[in-house]
Amino acid sequence: MDEALERIGAMFGVKGLWRSKAWVSLQELIADEQGIDPDTITGKSYLTSLFSASLELAKAGQIDIQQQQNFGPIYLRAQVEGEAS
Repeated sequence: MDEALERIGAMFGVKGLWRSKAWVSLQELIADEQGIDPDTITGKSYLTSLFSASLELAKAGQIDIQQQQNFGPIYLRAQVEGEAS
């Protein structure tokens, strides 16, 4: 879990998302990862670990998570100061 938390934090940093109000899908975050195919067992495991880490970041109040429809894409963004989730 610690590794996944570090990884998702780094992804947010590389894309400049810690200072942005922009929503990004979980799929978009892993799109730039070399050698990760989300359709393989390894890719699905990778995606699951990042999702678990994102739940921990949401619990800590660092990010917001939204999903607009059942089985739809999951979107993340950095928690914006002064704005309620």
